[in-house]
Formats: sequence, C-alpha cells, structure tokens
Amino acid sequence: MGEPDIEKMKAEKDVEGLIKALKYSLDMEIRGEAALALGEIGDARAVGPLTQALKDKNDFFVADVEEALVKIGEPAVEPLIQALKDEDSGVRWAAAATLGEIKDERAVAPLIQALKDGGRGVRWQAAMALVEMGEPAVEPLIQALKDEEEEVRWAATEALGRMGDARAVESLIQALKDEDELVRKTAKEALEKIKAKKS
Repeated sequence: MGEPDIEKMKAEKDVEGLIKALKYSLDMEIRGEAALALGEIGDARAVGPLTQALKDKNDFFVADVEEALVKIGEPAVEPLIQALKDEDSGVRWAAAATLGEIKDERAVAPLIQALKDGGRGVRWQAAMALVEMGEPAVEPLIQALKDEEEEVRWAATEALGRMGDARAVESLIQALKDEDELVRKTAKEALEKIKAKKS
C-alpha cells in the first residue's frame, strides 16, 4: 500500500483519513503534513489524536502537531490543560508552549500550577506561556510571588519582568527581600525592564 495523498485528503476535508495518516504512516514527513492539514481544516475531532501525538519523540513532528493545535484553537484548550499533567515531561512542555500560543484565559490557572512542575524546562515553558497570555496572567503571577517554592517565585519574577506590566512593581520590590538569591536577582532585573519600558 502506498503512502496517502495528503493534499487530496485536505482538499476533500477527509478528517478520518488524515487522522489515520497522522497515527499510522511510517513516513514522518507524511505524518507531519497530516498534522498540519488537520490544523488547517480545524475540525475538533482531530484534537484527541493530535494531543496524543505530542508524545512522539521527533521534535520536528511535534512542532507540526503544536502548530496544528494552535490553528484549531479553542477546542484544543481543555485537552491541552489535561496534557499539562501527563507523566511525560516532553508532553507537558509542548502543552504549555501550545497553550501560550492559543492565549485562552482558561489556561492561566493551570499554567500557574505548572510553575510547580518537577521538570525545569516545563516550569520555564509555563512561565513563557504566561508571558504570551499577557494581561490576564499578571495578577495570578503577582500572587505566585508569594508561593512557598522558590522555583515558582523565580519563574513568576522572570515572567513579570518580560511582561513589563507596571502593576507588578510593588510586589517585585517586596521580592527584592526574598530569601532566595536568584529570586532577588531576577526581581531586580524585572524592575529594571519595567522601568526601561516606561521611559
């Protein structure tokens, strides 16, 4: 059996056929094209299989899957929030990155939770996703500055600095007294960034 004709399937909006190609094709390029085609069609039926595909170990393929989920947008948010709890840190990382791109407010609280993730890369990605979220994430990040875990406080100071929102100034000044040296240093840098943005 030959490889499927992705362009033809895309033109015919053959979601089931594309899902089969995504899951079972032996050709990684075909699988990536199937993912992107599903993203362009935007059918919510593709969300489950695409979210599952985040478990793949091929980074280029996973990047295509992320792009497809971003294009599908809103229907992908809840499954991606669930994926933040996956046992595989690569899946959690990809879910955080994708949620940041979709920018749906429902993801703010789960991403704040992900700042406690055991995987350092996941924590960082969750912080960057919150930066992407913008305004709705500012107050939850300010609250996260009081978290008992220094890693969470550090990620929050880093994210607030990148956002440059003046509402964080008072809390960042408090963070200059944090017991953790890295939190203090990042809070100082964050305040400098906010000041530079204002001037």
